[in-house]
Amino acid sequence: ARIISDRAMGNGRIEEITDIVYVDPEAFDASHTREIATEISRINQQMAREDRNYLLIGPGRWGSADHWLGIPVTWNDISRVTAIIEVSIEKLHADPSHGSHFFHNITSLGISYITVSSDKGQSVDWQWLGSFEPVDQTAHLRHIRFDSSATLKLDGLKGLAVLVEGASPT
Repeated sequence: ARIISDRAMGNGRIEEITDIVYVDPEAFDASHTREIATEISRINQQMAREDRNYLLIGPGRWGSADHWLGIPVTWNDISRVTAIIEVSIEKLHADPSHGSHFFHNITSLGISYITVSSDKGQSVDWQWLGSFEPVDQTAHLRHIRFDSSATLKLDGLKGLAVLVEGASPT
């Protein structure tokens, strides 16, 4: 598995994931979260024009009003997202957003929300993500596309999620 979590909201399988947009953890700086939100919005608009969906990965609380705790996106900025993965990283210490208004809006729309805490044995395979040639790249984001799809499997009762690949670098 390329992504593993035991804190997932959602159930079932999201198949045919071919696009992932993620915040580069090496380039992340909490003082630039507003810029990151703008970059995500631009990529989301492009995905809408192409009628494509994507998996979104990044640090801290998504949709946070406090840009020091996460990326302050709005629904319009991420309307093509199929699942969101909130990652804890050393550069940003924020509790998961499982109680926020934004979070409840996302889950009510059927969008899976996953928290990955590396200190609890959960993981995102950043090296694997970095092995793909980006379709688009900014100072803070990478948008990658697979030649064959990946699948996100979720068990809402146990809170488990894994991303399994059918994808390899092109």
